[in-house]
Amino acid sequence: MRCFLLVLTLLALSACESTQKIATHIEVATPITLSAKQIASVRAGVARSLKTHDLELAGIGRMMAGRISTGVVVCGYLNTKTTAGEPLGERPFHGVFLGLDNASGFIVTGTGGEENDTAATLEVCRQSGLDLAASSAAGSAPATR
Repeated sequence: MRCFLLVLTLLALSACESTQKIATHIEVATPITLSAKQIASVRAGVARSLKTHDLELAGIGRMMAGRISTGVVVCGYLNTKTTAGEPLGERPFHGVFLGLDNASGFIVTGTGGEENDTAATLEVCRQSGLDLAASSAAGSAPATR
Protein backbone atom coordinates (compact mmCIF):
# COMPACT_ATOMS: atom_id res chain seq x y z
CA MET A 1 0.00 0.00 0.00
CA ARG A 2 2.85 2.41 0.87
CA CYS A 3 4.52 1.66 -2.44
CA PHE A 4 1.28 2.46 -4.27
CA LEU A 5 0.93 5.79 -2.42
CA LEU A 6 4.55 6.67 -3.18
CA VAL A 7 4.09 5.95 -6.89
CA LEU A 8 0.83 7.92 -6.95
CA THR A 9 2.51 10.88 -5.23
CA LEU A 10 5.43 10.82 -7.66
CA LEU A 11 3.07 10.72 -10.63
CA ALA A 12 1.10 13.66 -9.26
CA LEU A 13 4.27 15.68 -8.68
CA SER A 14 5.62 14.92 -12.15
CA ALA A 15 2.31 16.03 -13.66
CA CYS A 16 2.58 19.35 -11.81
CA GLU A 17 6.10 19.89 -13.12
CA SER A 18 5.14 19.17 -16.74
CA THR A 19 2.10 21.48 -16.45
CA GLN A 20 4.36 24.29 -15.23
CA LYS A 21 6.72 23.82 -18.17
CA ILE A 22 3.84 23.98 -20.65
CA ALA A 23 2.28 27.05 -19.03
CA THR A 24 5.53 29.06 -18.98
CA HIS A 25 6.26 28.76 -22.72
CA ILE A 26 5.06 31.91 -24.46
CA GLU A 27 5.88 32.50 -28.11
CA VAL A 28 7.43 35.87 -28.95
CA ALA A 29 5.21 37.77 -31.38
CA THR A 30 6.26 39.74 -34.46
CA PRO A 31 4.67 43.21 -34.14
CA ILE A 32 1.89 44.05 -36.60
CA THR A 33 -0.64 46.85 -37.12
CA LEU A 34 -4.27 45.93 -36.51
CA SER A 35 -6.88 46.51 -39.21
CA ALA A 36 -10.09 48.42 -38.47
CA LYS A 37 -11.97 45.08 -38.42
CA GLN A 38 -9.51 43.65 -35.91
CA ILE A 39 -9.77 46.73 -33.67
CA ALA A 40 -13.57 46.44 -33.70
CA SER A 41 -13.25 42.74 -32.82
CA VAL A 42 -10.92 43.55 -29.89
CA ARG A 43 -13.40 46.11 -28.55
CA ALA A 44 -16.30 43.66 -28.86
CA GLY A 45 -14.33 40.86 -27.20
CA VAL A 46 -13.18 43.05 -24.32
CA ALA A 47 -16.72 44.38 -23.75
CA ARG A 48 -18.09 40.80 -23.77
CA SER A 49 -15.46 39.70 -21.25
CA LEU A 50 -16.18 42.57 -18.86
CA LYS A 51 -19.93 41.87 -18.78
CA THR A 52 -19.25 38.54 -17.08
CA HIS A 53 -17.70 40.53 -14.20
CA ASP A 54 -20.49 43.15 -14.00
CA LEU A 55 -18.23 45.79 -15.55
CA GLU A 56 -18.61 47.97 -18.61
CA LEU A 57 -16.04 49.12 -21.12
CA ALA A 58 -15.46 52.86 -20.91
CA GLY A 59 -12.77 52.83 -23.61
CA ILE A 60 -9.66 51.14 -24.95
CA GLY A 61 -6.34 52.92 -24.84
CA ARG A 62 -3.06 51.97 -26.41
CA MET A 63 -2.84 48.49 -27.95
CA MET A 64 0.03 46.44 -29.33
CA ALA A 65 -0.43 43.40 -31.54
CA GLY A 66 1.81 40.67 -32.85
CA ARG A 67 1.66 37.58 -35.01
CA ILE A 68 2.55 34.19 -33.55
CA SER A 69 2.49 30.80 -35.24
CA THR A 70 -1.13 30.17 -34.26
CA GLY A 71 -2.59 33.64 -34.95
CA VAL A 72 -2.52 37.14 -33.51
CA VAL A 73 -2.07 38.18 -29.89
CA VAL A 74 -3.03 41.63 -28.58
CA CYS A 75 -1.99 43.48 -25.42
CA GLY A 76 -3.35 46.83 -24.37
CA TYR A 77 -5.05 48.99 -21.80
CA LEU A 78 -8.76 49.31 -21.16
CA ASN A 79 -10.77 51.70 -19.03
CA THR A 80 -13.62 50.19 -17.06
CA LYS A 81 -16.58 51.32 -15.04
CA THR A 82 -19.13 49.56 -12.90
CA THR A 83 -22.61 48.95 -14.27
CA ALA A 84 -23.66 51.89 -12.04
CA GLY A 85 -21.24 54.11 -14.01
CA GLU A 86 -18.47 54.44 -11.39
CA PRO A 87 -15.08 54.66 -13.16
CA LEU A 88 -12.52 52.05 -12.11
CA GLY A 89 -9.56 53.30 -14.12
CA GLU A 90 -7.10 51.79 -16.53
CA ARG A 91 -6.00 48.14 -16.47
CA PRO A 92 -3.97 46.01 -18.89
CA PHE A 93 -5.39 43.13 -20.91
CA HIS A 94 -4.18 40.44 -23.30
CA GLY A 95 -6.00 38.16 -25.68
CA VAL A 96 -5.96 36.27 -28.96
CA PHE A 97 -7.95 36.15 -32.19
CA LEU A 98 -9.90 33.08 -33.20
CA GLY A 99 -10.54 32.09 -36.79
CA LEU A 100 -8.45 31.92 -39.91
CA ASP A 101 -8.90 35.59 -40.77
CA ASN A 102 -7.52 36.73 -37.35
CA ALA A 103 -10.39 39.19 -37.04
CA SER A 104 -13.55 37.12 -36.63
CA GLY A 105 -13.41 36.75 -32.87
CA PHE A 106 -11.26 38.10 -30.06
CA ILE A 107 -11.00 36.28 -26.74
CA VAL A 108 -9.58 38.03 -23.66
CA THR A 109 -7.14 35.69 -21.95
CA GLY A 110 -6.21 37.96 -19.03
CA THR A 111 -6.84 41.34 -17.45
CA GLY A 112 -5.32 43.36 -14.69
CA GLY A 113 -7.21 44.73 -11.73
CA GLU A 114 -5.76 43.52 -8.49
CA GLU A 115 -2.02 44.14 -8.14
CA ASN A 116 -1.10 40.49 -8.78
CA ASP A 117 -3.40 40.27 -11.82
CA THR A 118 -1.94 43.46 -13.28
CA ALA A 119 1.63 42.25 -12.78
CA ALA A 120 0.82 38.84 -14.33
CA THR A 121 -0.91 40.43 -17.33
CA LEU A 122 1.98 42.82 -17.97
CA GLU A 123 4.44 39.92 -17.66
CA VAL A 124 2.57 37.79 -20.24
CA CYS A 125 2.62 40.77 -22.62
CA ARG A 126 6.33 41.37 -21.98
CA GLN A 127 7.18 37.71 -22.62
CA SER A 128 5.14 37.87 -25.83
CA GLY A 129 7.33 40.72 -27.06
CA LEU A 130 4.54 43.26 -26.56
CA ASP A 131 5.92 45.12 -23.54
CA LEU A 132 3.27 47.63 -22.48
CA ALA A 133 5.31 48.93 -19.55
CA ALA A 134 8.39 49.68 -21.69
CA SER A 135 6.42 51.40 -24.43
CA SER A 136 4.60 53.65 -21.95
CA ALA A 137 7.88 54.53 -20.23
CA ALA A 138 9.36 55.48 -23.60
CA GLY A 139 6.37 57.71 -24.29
CA SER A 140 5.31 55.99 -27.50
CA ALA A 141 2.14 57.14 -29.14
CA PRO A 142 -0.98 54.98 -28.90
CA ALA A 143 -1.26 52.45 -31.73
CA THR A 144 -5.03 52.77 -31.96
CA ARG A 145 -7.93 54.61 -30.42
